Amino acid sequence: MRAPLADSLAIFQLGESGEGSTQRRFAQRVADDPRLEGYHEDLSTFLEEENRHASILKGLVERLDGSLLEQQWAHGVFRKLRRLINLEFELQILMTAEFIAEAYYAILRDRAEDPVISQAYERILRDAVKHLRFHGDFFATRQQTWHPLTRLLWGCQCQPIFMTTAYVVWFDHRPFSRH
Repeated sequence: MRAPLADSLAIFQLGESGEGSTQRRFAQRVADDPRLEGYHEDLSTFLEEENRHASILKGLVERLDGSLLEQQWAHGVFRKLRRLINLEFELQILMTAEFIAEAYYAILRDRAEDPVISQAYERILRDAVKHLRFHGDFFATRQQTWHPLTRLLWGCQCQPIFMTTAYVVWFDHRPFSRH
């Protein structure tokens, strides 16, 4: 099970890597909204935590004698999709990944026999809860100014995005999920 777990974690590690330049650029567009005061600082904290997760996952992959990835098909597709529209769409894709990762790490934490690995998953889970709250607060603030039809349409596209993302994650991680 070590090799499939290492491969699975390497995919998540790649997803946690990055500088957040696109998010920072999109965030500049909402910088003048007084209701989002402090958003840039909170976004920086979020990105630092994501980079810490990448580092934690790198250590876990190495601990399992796995190899890190520089590219991966789904990661490339999600990067392109996230950048299609605006900050809200990018964050929706990221929140979808956070929801899935939260379930993934909870399962791994509960099954981990190594206390170091279990603690690593727990750390990532604690941060994931904060990230979902952070992004949820952002959406609640932004959507206050949206037309009701826009909010309705936004809500309608959330489930298909989530289901598609969940299927892709399952497909990518199926060798590990068989164990």
